[in-house]
Amino acid sequence: APRPPLAMTAVLIGLIALLVALEQRWPFRSEWRRQPGRETITDVLYIAFASLPDRATRIAVEAAGVLLLTMWSASATTLSTSSLIAHAALAFVISDLGKYAIHRASHYRAWLWPFHMAHHQPASLSSLNALRLHAVNTAYNAAI
Repeated sequence: APRPPLAMTAVLIGLIALLVALEQRWPFRSEWRRQPGRETITDVLYIAFASLPDRATRIAVEAAGVLLLTMWSASATTLSTSSLIAHAALAFVISDLGKYAIHRASHYRAWLWPFHMAHHQPASLSSLNALRLHAVNTAYNAAI
């Protein structure tokens, strides 16, 4: 059976493929209908060399987190379900606010913009190029 983080990666890739097919059929703007070419190749290269390695790193970090949580909870004498849910919810909110803050800062801080700019370079927006991120941008997103 696939591990949850690996399954999530497979689901993500499947959803991207579905969205690309739907966008090809019903693009937001008709001039955005994709023809295989230079921009598609660029998007696929970004996915291969930035997004997928990022996901692999996240799988490793998530697996380590699950291992540490398992070791910690095995040694804890009282660990309630509500406590775990509250901690997970708090971690999600902090992480989400952090990602929002770093994304906003990437637009307004001159030293971050060169790394974030790749995300805004495509001539047309699509599910493929939504993942177009510089490796440094990917790293600081993953750190949060």
